[in-house]
Amino acid sequence: MKVLGLMSGTSLDGVDAALLEIDDEAGAVRWQVLGARTTPYGHDRRELIRRGILDGAAAHICDLHAAIGEWFAEAALTLLSELGVAPADVAATGSHGQTLWHRPPEQGRRGATLQVGCAATLAERTGIPVVSDFRSRDVA
Repeated sequence: MKVLGLMSGTSLDGVDAALLEIDDEAGAVRWQVLGARTTPYGHDRRELIRRGILDGAAAHICDLHAAIGEWFAEAALTLLSELGVAPADVAATGSHGQTLWHRPPEQGRRGATLQVGCAATLAERTGIPVVSDFRSRDVA
């Protein structure tokens, strides 16, 4: 089974994409990286994300959430094209999203985190089912 992983962190350098082949033979999970790439964020994209981090205006974050879904889809489709793999041959995409803010839990205080990058947009553009928002569960 082929699965695609996508993420981008607070470094704002770009979208990291990796395609893996995962096999479960006799209860032993084996995996192999078929390919990986980073799609760098240009200056304008980095500034939009930075503004979301510093400003925090709801309208900007909403627009950014949609845009990053598109950017992640571009990165996914570019990697698949480079590898000659059709999106229909990929079982699922795991998308971490773009971190705008992360505060780990501390003694007596719950953690909080915000990743953006519309998973529905990513799924619609690629035709691949998407699992996302992993970090929210980690801090819950």
